[in-house]
Amino acid sequence: MDIHTIVLAAGEGSRMKSNKAKSLQRIGGTSMLEKICFTAGSISPKITLVVGFDKDSVIKESKTYNLEISTADQPKPIGTGDAVKCGITKVEDGAKVLVLYG
Repeated sequence: MDIHTIVLAAGEGSRMKSNKAKSLQRIGGTSMLEKICFTAGSISPKITLVVGFDKDSVIKESKTYNLEISTADQPKPIGTGDAVKCGITKVEDGAKVLVLYG
């Protein structure tokens, strides 16, 4: 089965009282992004990371995971549906899609 995982990682995390992207917040010493990317990688090697807020830092960290991760930009944070729409542009026709919050 051909599965493509879209990880939504464009959020600001303003409710976390931090100036870091939400996906870069650490839990037990590991970023939420790392946890979700390795989970995604265990399901399928096809991963697209939707980035927005602090995208350079998010992309930089994702490159340290030794996974093949493509990125899609969400220029304006207008919601989850829009983030999925941005990510779906990287998915091959006919692939099944799994969407995970990063």
